[in-house]
Amino acid sequence: METGRAARTQGQLDAAGVEWQHRLQAAETALGQARRELSEQQHARHRAEALVEAARQEAADLRTALAQAAADAGRRPRRTPAGSSTKPAEPVLFEGAPVPHVDRVSPETVRAVLQARKDHPDATQKDLAVKVPTSERTVRTVLTAVAATKDGPAS
Repeated sequence: METGRAARTQGQLDAAGVEWQHRLQAAETALGQARRELSEQQHARHRAEALVEAARQEAADLRTALAQAAADAGRRPRRTPAGSSTKPAEPVLFEGAPVPHVDRVSPETVRAVLQARKDHPDATQKDLAVKVPTSERTVRTVLTAVAATKDGPAS
C-alpha cells in the first residue's frame, strides 16, 4: 500500500515536472520573442532619432543658407543702366543695328518688342505684351523710348 501511494505520488511529481518543463519552455519562448521585439523597437527608435537629427541638421543648414542669401542680397551692387559686367557685352541687334537703351528693360526684351511691332504693326500694346510676353507697361516704355530716339529702328 505504501509503495502504491509512493508510486502514485511519484507519478504526480513526474507529471508536475513535465508540466513545469512545458511552462518553462513556453516562458523562454515568450522571453526570446519579447527580446526580439524589444531589439526591433530599439532599432526603429534609433532610426527615427537619426532621421530627426538629419532633419534638424538640414533645417539648420537651410536656415544658414537662407541667412547667407539674405546677407548676400543686401550686399549686391545695383545694376547700372549700362549693365554691371566688367567686359563689354555683345550688342543686341535688331535689323542690323544695336537696339536702343531703355532703362530697366533688357536689350533682349527691347528686341522682342520691336520684332513684335514689326510683325504686327496694327497690334495694340496689350496684344504686343501677350506676344512678347511682358507687361503692357514695358511695351509702352520701349515704344516711347524708341520713338524718342527717332534714329533707332522704330518701324
